[in-house]
Amino acid sequence: MIAAFPWASLQVGDDSEKTRDFLLFRLPNAFQLPLSPDPKSRTKNHRRNLKIIMATKTKKKSKKSTKAPAASLCWFDIAADNIDRAKKFYSSLFGWKIQGIPGMPDYSHIDTGGPDASPDGGLTSRKCEGHGITNYISVPSVSRSAAKVEKLGGKILMPKTAVPKMGYFAVCLDTEKNAFALWEMSPTAK
Repeated sequence: MIAAFPWASLQVGDDSEKTRDFLLFRLPNAFQLPLSPDPKSRTKNHRRNLKIIMATKTKKKSKKSTKAPAASLCWFDIAADNIDRAKKFYSSLFGWKIQGIPGMPDYSHIDTGGPDASPDGGLTSRKCEGHGITNYISVPSVSRSAAKVEKLGGKILMPKTAVPKMGYFAVCLDTEKNAFALWEMSPTAK
C-alpha cells in the first residue's frame, strides 16, 4: 500500500513549533491503517500511530551547531586523451549531456541529469600522465582544509586558486597517492 501526504504538515500536540511533514512512502501490509483524507478528523491515537510508522522530518527552531558541515562531493573532472571520444563514451553510457564552455576550448560541462543533490562535472584534456578523475569536495575553507591535508601527511599539488565569482579550489594528494580537490563556494572570489 502506498500512502501519500504531499508535503502536508500535521501539528502534533500543542507545541506550534513542531510539525511533521509526511512524504510518499510504502507501508508494509502489517502497518496498513485506514487513513482519513481530513487531518482534523484523525484521532490522537491515529496521530500517534502515524508518528511511529511514517517517514517524518521534525521542524524545530534550530540551535546554532558547533559541528562543521559535512564535506560532500560537489563536482568531478574527467581527464581524457581524446575529448570527442570521451564525450561519445559518457553520453552513450550514462545519457549525460556534455557541452563546451565558451572561452574554454579545453573544458566541457557534464550535465549528469540527476537531482540537484547529484553533482555535475567537467571533461578536460589530460594534463599529465596519471591525470584521471578528480573529485571535488565541498569545504567551508580551502585554506584551512589544505593546511589540514598537509598536517595529516597529504600534499598540495595546486594551491588555492580562484574561479572568479564562483569560489576557490586546491588540488591535493592523499596519503595513498589519490588526487582530489577541495572546493569553497565564494561569489566574491577574484
